[in-house]
Amino acid sequence: MALRLAIGFGLVAVVLVGLAVTRMWRVAAAGLRRSLARERELRRGCEALLSATDVEAVRVVVGGAVAGLLPPGTAHEVTLVLGDGALPASDSAATMIVAETRHLPADISARLPGHDLALHCRLSVGERQLGRLYVAADGTALVELQQAMPVLAGQAAGAIDRLRLTGELGELGHELGRELARRDAEAHFRTLVVNAADAILIVDDDGRVRYGSPSATDLLGPDDPTGRPVQDLFEHGDAVLAAVRARVGTVAGWTRLRPTGERIEVEAAIRDLRHEPTVDGIVLTLRDITERRRRQRELEERAYLDPLTGLGSRLLFEDELERAAAAPTVTGVLLVGVDATPTDELLRAVGERLRACLDGRTVARLGADEFGVVVENAGDEIDGLADSILGRVPGRVSIGAATTATTDADADGPGQLLDRAGVALRTARSQGGGRRRRYDAALHREIAERTRLRDDLRQALADGHLALRYQPIVDLGSGRAVGLGSRVCWTHPERGPVPPDVVTELAEESGLTAALGSWVLDRSIRDAVGWQCRFPSDPPRVSVTVPAGQFRTPGFVEHVLTLINRHGLEPYLLTLEITESLLLAGPAEVRGDLSILRNAGLRIAVGDFGTLSCLYDVDVLTLSTADPGLVAGVVRLARTLRLDVVADGTEPPMPSDEVLPWLTADVGTAELSGARS
Repeated sequence: MALRLAIGFGLVAVVLVGLAVTRMWRVAAAGLRRSLARERELRRGCEALLSATDVEAVRVVVGGAVAGLLPPGTAHEVTLVLGDGALPASDSAATMIVAETRHLPADISARLPGHDLALHCRLSVGERQLGRLYVAADGTALVELQQAMPVLAGQAAGAIDRLRLTGELGELGHELGRELARRDAEAHFRTLVVNAADAILIVDDDGRVRYGSPSATDLLGPDDPTGRPVQDLFEHGDAVLAAVRARVGTVAGWTRLRPTGERIEVEAAIRDLRHEPTVDGIVLTLRDITERRRRQRELEERAYLDPLTGLGSRLLFEDELERAAAAPTVTGVLLVGVDATPTDELLRAVGERLRACLDGRTVARLGADEFGVVVENAGDEIDGLADSILGRVPGRVSIGAATTATTDADADGPGQLLDRAGVALRTARSQGGGRRRRYDAALHREIAERTRLRDDLRQALADGHLALRYQPIVDLGSGRAVGLGSRVCWTHPERGPVPPDVVTELAEESGLTAALGSWVLDRSIRDAVGWQCRFPSDPPRVSVTVPAGQFRTPGFVEHVLTLINRHGLEPYLLTLEITESLLLAGPAEVRGDLSILRNAGLRIAVGDFGTLSCLYDVDVLTLSTADPGLVAGVVRLARTLRLDVVADGTEPPMPSDEVLPWLTADVGTAELSGARS
C-alpha cells in the first residue's frame, strides 16, 4: 500500500513539475514577444516623428505610439501641452515623474478623466523647455511605459523644436526658411543616426547603399558598406533586394557571414522616405537578433521535447500530424497506452523501445501514460506496426489505431483522426487491455450502437422500465438458500435482454452510475422488507452491488441509512458489495464510511476479491471459481479472518463432488429470475 501511495505521489509530482515548466515557458515566451513588440512600436513612432509637418501630426504620432506600447485594450489618455506654463514649479527640473492627476493643474487633469495616475515627461531640447507630455493609465500600464517614454518624449521634443525653428524663420522668406529647416532636420536626422544603437543604411532606388551609420560596421563588419549593392551585404541577396524594393515593412531572418566565419541573423525595418528631402532614400534599420533567435530556438526545442523520455511533446506530435494529414497519401495514428502503473522507469523504457522499433517516425509522449505515433503512407502497414509494438514494448500496453481512409470524409482532419484513435484505444482497454484495436467501419457502428444504447438506458430509467433479478446465495453444504443478490436487468424493446454487466457499463459511460445505483438500492430494500414481513422467523439477506462511483457520491452513507429507516428494514439483512478498486482509491476515507455502515448493523462484502490488508473491515468475500488453487488459498485466508466466502457463478445442479473438495466455501450463487419492480 505504501508503494502504491508513493507511486501516486510521484505521478502527481511529475504532472505538477510538467505544468510548472510549461507555465514558465509560456510566461517567458509571452514576455519576450511583448518586449519585441514594444521595441518595434517605439522605433516606428520615432521614425514617423522625423517626417511630422506640424504639431498636430506630432500629437497623432505620439498618441498612436503610446497606444501601441500599452497592452491591447488598455484604457488611457494622452495629452501634449506646449509652452513653459505647462511645467509645474515643483517638478520643473524632473525629466519624468508619476503623480496623481488631482495634483496636476486643473486644465491638465480635466483632459485625463477617469484616471488617478499620470506619467508626465518634460519636452526639452538642451536648455529650451518646450512643453510636457502626459499619459494617464493604471499603475501597471504606466510601469511598462517608463523605459520607452523618455525616448519617445525626446524624439517628440526634437520634432517640435524643428517645427518651431521652421516657423520662426518664416519671416526671413519661405525659401530661406525651408532651406534652413531642411538643414536643421537633416542635422537632427544625422545626429539620431550617428548615435543610434541599431545600424542604419540609406539605399537608393537602384539598391545601392548611399549611407551607412557608424554602427553599421559593428554589425556588418569593418568594411564600409557605402557604394555597395545592398544584396551583396547578406546571404540570399536576391530575396533581400526584392524586400527592399517592395518596402515590405519589417523583415526578420536576413543572414550575413562575417569575415570571422560567424553567421549572424538580422531583423530589418524598411521605410520609404524618398519623399523626405532630408533623407531621399529607403531607410533600413538593422538589428542583430542572433542571440534572440538562439533563445527562441531553445524555447521551441524545450516545447517540442518531453523531458522525461526524450521523445517529442504533444505540440510536436500535433504539428507533425497536421503536416502529414495535409498530404494526399493516407495518414495513420497509433496511440499507445500503458496499462500498468506508469512509473518513470517504465515510461522511459517504453519510450526507448518505441523509438527503436519505429525508427524514422514521429513518436511523442502525449500524456501521463500515453504515447502517439504519426504513420505516413499508412495502409495495412499500420496493423503490422501495432503488432510489432505489442511484441517488443516492455510491460502491458493497449493500442488504438486510425487512418484517414476510415469511414467518411469527416475523419480526414487531424483532430478527427486523433479522436478516433483515442476511441479505438479506449475500446482496446475496455476489452481487457494488452491488445490493439483499429477504428474501422465495424467499430464505428459499434460506437454508434453503444451511444444509442446509452440514450435508451437513460430513458428506460426515467420511464421505470428496469427490473431486478435475484441470485440465490446457497449454502453448498445443505443446498439451502441463505440470501439473495440483486442484479439489474433491462429488456430492450429492439435488442431484447441486456446483460446486467452491460447495463452497469452503459451507466458508467453515460454518468448514470449514481442514479441507477440509487434506484437499485431503493428497490432492493423495498423487496427485502417484503420478504422480512413474509418470512419473519428467517428472512433472507439481500446483497446489493455498489459501484465505486456510487459509493463515492457525497452523502451516500447517509442515504443508505435513511432508506433503511424509512422502509423499516433490519440492517443486518442488507449486505453492500463493493470492489477492490474502491478500497485502493482512498482507503482512509472509505474505511471510515465502512465503519459507519458496519456499526449501523449492515454487512460489507468485497467483490472481485484479491489479497488486501483491509479485510478486517468486511464480513463476506465474493470470488471467482476460475482458478481452484487460488480459490483454495483465499478460502484458507478467509477462515483465518473468520469471513464468509461466496463462490460466484456456480449453477444448479451443484457439482459438489468436483467443487467441494477444493473449494470448501460456505455458499455459492446461481441465477434466479425475480419479480419486476
